[in-house]
Amino acid sequence: MLERLADMIRSQDTRSGFEANPDMLSITGLTLEQFANLMEGLGYKAEKGERPKVKVVVPTPEADKAAEPTGDAEAPAEATEEVPAVEVEVTAEPTEADAEPAEPEVEVFYTFTWAPRRRPSAPRNENRGKGKPKGKPRGKGKPDNRQKNSAARPPKQEKPIDPDNPFAALMALKGK
Repeated sequence: MLERLADMIRSQDTRSGFEANPDMLSITGLTLEQFANLMEGLGYKAEKGERPKVKVVVPTPEADKAAEPTGDAEAPAEATEEVPAVEVEVTAEPTEADAEPAEPEVEVFYTFTWAPRRRPSAPRNENRGKGKPKGKPRGKGKPDNRQKNSAARPPKQEKPIDPDNPFAALMALKGK
């Protein structure tokens, strides 16, 4: 699911921002607010906005036929169809909804931009970039005890060479 979402996001402009489309919401099975939380978890910044809802007018076949010019006198009679009349009941009294001006519907949208958060890291060296040498301070603190530790060990005893070892024969030849 996330791989398919990532494929959809790759086709978007993540630097200047993009809006979630219905396919993205459908793949994840989330609402717009839940999707915004998911995208923030993935490293995107979600900016909420509102705008007037745009209503899409779908043309009906009757409207298409009424809009066609009928200037062609030689058109066959079979091509023209009569649109059946539809009766609409009209009330004489205005309702409360008709008296008040219709408030435009507002839709909520989110704009997502790539904004990765930096991971918390170890505290930075306060002396960094101030011209002081990096690393451990020399001459301060505990003395270097490495030499003492190596000298404090008892000397390693050498094992006697096995005479059956083929390398023992080579060492004997080397000495000659």
